[in-house]
Amino acid sequence: MAEIYLLGPNDVIFINFVGLIEYSSTYRVESDGYLYLPESVLIKAEDLTISELKDKLVSRYSKYIIDPIFDLKILNRRPIRVSIVGEVKRPGLYTLSEPVYDIELK
Repeated sequence: MAEIYLLGPNDVIFINFVGLIEYSSTYRVESDGYLYLPESVLIKAEDLTISELKDKLVSRYSKYIIDPIFDLKILNRRPIRVSIVGEVKRPGLYTLSEPVYDIELK
């Protein structure tokens, strides 16, 4: 299944820095769209898929870690607001909070 979920503010992600337990933790995408990570690493996570974020992590942490390996999992997705208009029975603003798919990349 292709990834279609784009990360955004208030998404909570568990990042496992394989071999570095002290860095492995849950991280929240902040309101500015960034993840604030160990070693003062800032990564713009907003509008990235989980695999794109993993690629950025590997690229950024290659400066500090030899052959970095990460496992990522979205723990809590933000509610998504959608507007339904047109010829429908109940137009309006709806909040989608339950995921219809599970995304995990190892």
